[in-house]
Amino acid sequence: MSKHHTHPPIQENKLVFSIALNLGIAGVEVVGGILSGSLSLVSDALHNVGDAFSLVVSLVAVRLAGRKKDERRTFGYKRAEVLAALFNTALILGASVFMVKEAVERLLHPVRINGWLVVVVALAGLLGNVGSLLLLRQDARESLNIRSSYLHLVSDAFSSVAVLVGGIFIILFEWDRADALLTFVIVGAVMRQGFRLLKETAGVLMESVPDHIRVEEIQTEIERLPEVRNIHHLHVWQITDHDIHMEGHVNLKEDLTVSRCAHVRERIEEIVNQRFHIGHVTIQFEHGGCDGVALIKT
Repeated sequence: MSKHHTHPPIQENKLVFSIALNLGIAGVEVVGGILSGSLSLVSDALHNVGDAFSLVVSLVAVRLAGRKKDERRTFGYKRAEVLAALFNTALILGASVFMVKEAVERLLHPVRINGWLVVVVALAGLLGNVGSLLLLRQDARESLNIRSSYLHLVSDAFSSVAVLVGGIFIILFEWDRADALLTFVIVGAVMRQGFRLLKETAGVLMESVPDHIRVEEIQTEIERLPEVRNIHHLHVWQITDHDIHMEGHVNLKEDLTVSRCAHVRERIEEIVNQRFHIGHVTIQFEHGGCDGVALIKT
């Protein structure tokens, strides 16, 4: 069976701490932006509020995913995290478009700001973002949901770097357009990651075959078993980023007893679990039925 490497209570505590940290950063940046006259700091503060909101969405999804299945939701609430990932990814792409708009306006209408105050506040924000990233780094590798919030934090860390570098340029060269130009580079990198995550999330919701699995390879491995004539009506899909399911019709060469069919099923489960990390397998055995059907014909 697939293994879950995260521990929900610990994961929830990390999310709560990251939410508080991001709201604290946002407060500091709003004050710093007002005192320095820096629109970029205020914009970064709004970005941090957005990060906090995305973390709240992830926290709610984690708690929903832990709820038990019932008569109406026989898979439970596992896909709550996938939906949260989709929602958060849409937010980060929308925020990126907003950042581009703000950067264009700053290029056209530069505003004189206090470079030193910008540098100090941006550095504090960057340290806070890095702390959150380190806190959620491991969980982001295991969950689409946490990865989407992690991407928000990466985006905001890059924004803080841009504001910091922009502040340094303002101090050294009195060049107010520096942070706006850097924003375009940062947004490009963030949107690239955002679209990649969007594709992965949409794949799960569309019940696509996971990228690491080739259905033809599954067919080949199963049809090597001496009792199997062919396998057809074969479907592979994901409930979450870890929970992979497979179903298929196995046409047997002989009319086997139930106990021998159970033995064949166990071998099939062993093959798909070890080779393809599929944790849930449903097999329908047949003898002399559905000959000549296509592999994925429904």
